[in-house]
Amino acid sequence: MNKEKEIKEFLKQAHKACEDNRRNEKRMKHRKTPTIKSELLKEFNQFKRKLHKIFRTLFRFGK
Repeated sequence: MNKEKEIKEFLKQAHKACEDNRRNEKRMKHRKTPTIKSELLKEFNQFKRKLHKIFRTLFRFGK
């Protein structure tokens, strides 16, 4: 009986944590300040673009 109670309590807490997480994700989407992940992605994409330009010019003059 006691184990069942513990399991139910754990499931309730897990469900609440899941709901809180979902709520936080929704709130983060609407935030104006960019997250660290999006900043890193932006920098990485800029770096890829620069590399692409460099290689394109190299191959153009290499032919």
